[in-house]
Amino acid sequence: LEFRRVLFRSWTPHLYGRLRDDSLIVKRTTLNVLTHLILNDMVKVKGQISDIALCIIDQDPRISGMSRMFFSEFARKGNALYNVMPDIISRLCDPDAGVPEENFQVILKWIMALIQKEKQTESLVEKIILRLGASRTERQSRDLMFCLSLLSFNERSLRRILENWNCISDKIHEATIVDSLNGILSNAKKMAKQVCKSKRFMESNFYSSLTLQEVRALIEEIEHKIAETIEADQEEQQVVKKATQTIGAKTP
Repeated sequence: LEFRRVLFRSWTPHLYGRLRDDSLIVKRTTLNVLTHLILNDMVKVKGQISDIALCIIDQDPRISGMSRMFFSEFARKGNALYNVMPDIISRLCDPDAGVPEENFQVILKWIMALIQKEKQTESLVEKIILRLGASRTERQSRDLMFCLSLLSFNERSLRRILENWNCISDKIHEATIVDSLNGILSNAKKMAKQVCKSKRFMESNFYSSLTLQEVRALIEEIEHKIAETIEADQEEQQVVKKATQTIGAKTP
């Protein structure tokens, strides 16, 4: 069995590569084989699973449906989907991957909806924010912020934003980043109100009130951070502009 796994690993790139074959029959057969191998724990899943994710937006309805079915089943295997989620996001938002922005959003919206556990969501928030800090292009930053906007934010997730603010602050000059952040905060407010009205929280008015107050305080702090960062960025731009004008005036 171990020999077969080692042999398969050496051929993995070639097998996944057939998902991009011109022949529909080859693509369907490849997806069928990979689905069987992965769901039956016959091979270890690695970053190449992003190639299966790309099949979600395939023009062939059958291939698209097979890919969606695969991820639905894969998400039921404990932490399997959560474990590969960072790799899927990183590979698909890599500028070298060349995935159109609209396609990226369709794929991630479908897959990330399958992440339901609160702890997994909290962990993904931090992982995505850290990747945002290392993003190389505005498009990559937008993609990562889009992924963040698909997640539910509780008070612990909101704290992750503050704890890793340095990964976000230098992206605030991009209007879409600010819009995404404001959208996240707006949704967090609505969710906090809904949770606090639930039966479990209504049994303790003190805990319900405390939770809502915590979320509101965190949101206000993040909003203050956004405004503060925007103001600092504008001041820096003014300084650079004046310095450029001064140098230009002195140039003969």
